[in-house]
Amino acid sequence: MTALSWIGLSLIGPAGPTAAHAQEELVDILVDGGNDYDWQEVALPGPVCGDGSQYKVYVWDSPSSDNLLLYFEGGGACWDYGGCTGANGVLGAANPNGLAPDYMSGMAQQYVSPLVNGADPGLPLRSKTDLVTNGWDVVYMPYCTGDVHVGNSVVTYTDPSGVNPPVTFHHNGYNNTLEALGYLDTRFPNIGKLMVSGFSAGGTASTIQYYLARTMLNASSGYLLIDSGPVFPAPDNTYWSRPLHDLITSQWGLGSLFDELPATFDDNDFGSISDMLAEEFPDDQLAYIGYSSDYNYSRFSYEYFNPGISKDETLLLLARGPGAPDRQARRPPELVVARPWDRPIND
Repeated sequence: MTALSWIGLSLIGPAGPTAAHAQEELVDILVDGGNDYDWQEVALPGPVCGDGSQYKVYVWDSPSSDNLLLYFEGGGACWDYGGCTGANGVLGAANPNGLAPDYMSGMAQQYVSPLVNGADPGLPLRSKTDLVTNGWDVVYMPYCTGDVHVGNSVVTYTDPSGVNPPVTFHHNGYNNTLEALGYLDTRFPNIGKLMVSGFSAGGTASTIQYYLARTMLNASSGYLLIDSGPVFPAPDNTYWSRPLHDLITSQWGLGSLFDELPATFDDNDFGSISDMLAEEFPDDQLAYIGYSSDYNYSRFSYEYFNPGISKDETLLLLARGPGAPDRQARRPPELVVARPWDRPIND
């Protein structure tokens, strides 16, 4: 999946403290600053990360706005030992060992999104420009459950090599989101504009959790912006995403989520989520952005379950195959779509 969405974040790698500091200085030169919000850490009772440690939500309460951005962090997914321990790298879960005490001071969190930061970053030869979300309240949902923020199961994964001990992993994203929304309903009882967004796994989460956010929070108007996290349709086994959907339905315990969604969602075809949202919220503005050469997100549906498939074959399926996001995302017409070919800043 898209590990890090915006310019400069691709510079982050397995480097030591000195190298990491140099990378941050370079990004500061290229990009006119990330967010410097005085984030409030909210540790609610019950929500946990994959390793069972405390899950936290981060809130910036703007003194000048009643509009709210709810932003879901991305970073892979997992349903096996390698993915849920971090051994699979980008094809695995982000933060498998929980969230650090200073999580929001990390470079990725500071530069994660122009929407969060309220400004299009200033790049060489281009000035920094405020966005509509400038000055909004912001709620940042970290990602540490490997289940695109929607799971409800505890699974013990065994090392296939037999070398390492089993790992118990909490796919608790659904409950974390539910508890957070309950808290936010009290914290922000009257919201003007509500925008729900996120990248990669967080883009998937923004789509799936939009219904709960819209029904649990009191907002005058709603906006959904899905960044690189399309929910592929797979109504039968002729669709390449079907093996993935079948696996995560049981592995992540998606029944809890399905029970909360209206009958206009067909849990036999995850792609029907777009139709459901358009029907349930006809006055809301819904949009999907991504790119046809996204080799991170596409690998979960195409490479993982089809060993040996080439990168070119994967990208062709992503752009033109059964269940391709451009086909799904243009149904219904209420969902606006922007899909350029490439975004070279991806990793």
